Amino acid sequence: MAVVIPTYKEARLSETVDVLSQQTRPIDDIVIVNNCPSDTLEISDALLPCGSTLHVIDEPRKGTGTASNTGFEYAISTLGANIIRRTDADTLPSKSWVEVIYEYFAMHPNKQLVTGPNPPIHDEHFRAADAVLWPAFWKTFKTAVSVASLCPVYMRTAPGHNLAIRSAAFEAVGRFTDSSIDDTDEDIELSRQIYDTFGFKAMGYSRQMEVNTSLRRLRKVGYMGLVGYYLHPNQQDRLLKTGGNIDIR
Repeated sequence: MAVVIPTYKEARLSETVDVLSQQTRPIDDIVIVNNCPSDTLEISDALLPCGSTLHVIDEPRKGTGTASNTGFEYAISTLGANIIRRTDADTLPSKSWVEVIYEYFAMHPNKQLVTGPNPPIHDEHFRAADAVLWPAFWKTFKTAVSVASLCPVYMRTAPGHNLAIRSAAFEAVGRFTDSSIDDTDEDIELSRQIYDTFGFKAMGYSRQMEVNTSLRRLRKVGYMGLVGYYLHPNQQDRLLKTGGNIDIR
């Protein structure tokens, strides 16, 4: 299995690689897709997991979907990966993340896509109340939208920073969309395509598959800002299509 990390001027990239170096199950390949080729990425070999190979690819076309496609296609065609995991350069996977994914797919041969919880990173953007408010906000919001749209896919939408998929399924659904994030969210669209092609039972969720995420974007707008964003008239159609899982960037 390979890990793909699209990145665009992310200062936390070395921390992400460091966490991956401490995984309970070794990683064969780490594919970093640099979406800002004007910046040279410098990753110390000391941070790499023992026995892992680092691959750095430049992708000048902007967009997380485009960068992810480049990384996934490389992992499939060049590395022969059967399962691909994706995280982002500003997140910190749990130390058992890789092992949990491996065991989950081994135990569930009919699952094509799996995700898990995304607790907040306790960094300078974290507030004590977020430990309760963050998970409660998303669970309530996504449940409400799922009920409103009568479509259970939104409850298992896999965010790009915590996503694992079988390569055959990825190719079967036509890969990530190359659209700008202002138009659509590539991870949500991929989840919808898996749902449409394979059905809800092909979408998995593991409570042990944790990836910690920064709340830096939340601090810019606040919880009420998120509510206002989603309830804005211009966002209502998109809200029902995405299940309340729009990334604020």
